[in-house]
Amino acid sequence: MALSDAEVMYNLALGLIGADKVTEGDTTSKQAVLCIRYYTDSQNETLEDHPWNFAKKDVILFEDDDRPISWYDRKYTPPTDYARILTVDDSIGSDVSRRQAGVPPWEVKGDFIHSDAGAGPNSWSTGVKYYDGQFYAVTPDTWVTGTAYIDDQFVKDGSTFYEVLVNHTSDTIAADITAGNLAAGITGTSVTYEVLVTHTSDTVVADITSANVAARGIDKDVVYVEYVFKQVDMDEWSAKAKAALALKLAAKIVVGLTGETDKKIDLINEYERLTMPQARSADAAEGKPRPHYRSEWLASRRQTSSGDFFVT
Repeated sequence: MALSDAEVMYNLALGLIGADKVTEGDTTSKQAVLCIRYYTDSQNETLEDHPWNFAKKDVILFEDDDRPISWYDRKYTPPTDYARILTVDDSIGSDVSRRQAGVPPWEVKGDFIHSDAGAGPNSWSTGVKYYDGQFYAVTPDTWVTGTAYIDDQFVKDGSTFYEVLVNHTSDTIAADITAGNLAAGITGTSVTYEVLVTHTSDTVVADITSANVAARGIDKDVVYVEYVFKQVDMDEWSAKAKAALALKLAAKIVVGLTGETDKKIDLINEYERLTMPQARSADAAEGKPRPHYRSEWLASRRQTSSGDFFVT
C-alpha cells in the first residue's frame, strides 16, 4: 500500500534534515512519533501564515444576537473551518480599499469577528434562484386569528414581530404566547432568512416547509467574508505550500532528532523566505491596521517555542 498524504509530508520534512524516512503505518519510530505530534499544528500554522489561493473561501455571515461591549458595532461567529480571516465587509471588494486607507474595520477577538461592517440582505422575491449560504429579508405576514401558521414562520402585529414556535392554528396573540405557540414580541422591520439549499424560491411558507430556508433573527445584518480554511486534502495544496509545510514540520522536529539548534534556525529562515514577503504584502494581520508578522526566527533566537514575537 502507498504512504498516506501525511506520511509523504513526514518524509519530505525528514529529508530536509537528513533523517531516516518513515514507512507505511509507522507510528512508533522516533521520527514518526515527532512527525505525528507536530504535523497538524504545522499544517494549520502554514495555512495561517499566507493567503494561499488553494485554501480560500467566501462566505456570508449574519450578526450575533449580542453586540460588542466597545469599539465595534457588531460581532459575527466565524466559519468553523477557518484558519485565517482575510477580509470582512458589507459589500464585496470594499474591505481592501478601506484597509489601504488606514481604516481597520474588523478584528478577530476570541471566538468572534468584531466589526463595524454589516448591511441588511436583499428583500426576498418569489421565482428567484437563491444559492446555499445566501441571506434575504422577509416582511412577515400580518397575524390573523384562526390562521394556520408553521414553525419558523414569523407574523406581525403592527411593528411587533412574533416567531411561530410550533405548527398551529392561531388563537389570540396573548393566548398563543401563553400556550407556547408564539415567542414574545420584538419590534422590527424584517426577518433575516438563510438559504440552506440552492433552489428557485416559492412562497416563504413553502420554502420553510421544504427546509430550503431557515430564520436567523429579526433585522440581522450580514457581512461578506473571505478566509483561508483548514484544507487537509494535500492533493489541493500547491507545490510551494507543500514545501513550506515540510520546512515548518522539519523546524519543529529537527532538535528532537538531531539536537542541531542552528539547523532549526536555518529551516525557519527558509520557511519565512517562502511565506513572509507575500504575507506582508497581503496584509497578514487579522484586522490590524498595520500588518505584523509572527516571527518564529525571533522566537527561536529567544529560545522559546511559542513563536509569538512580532515584527513590522
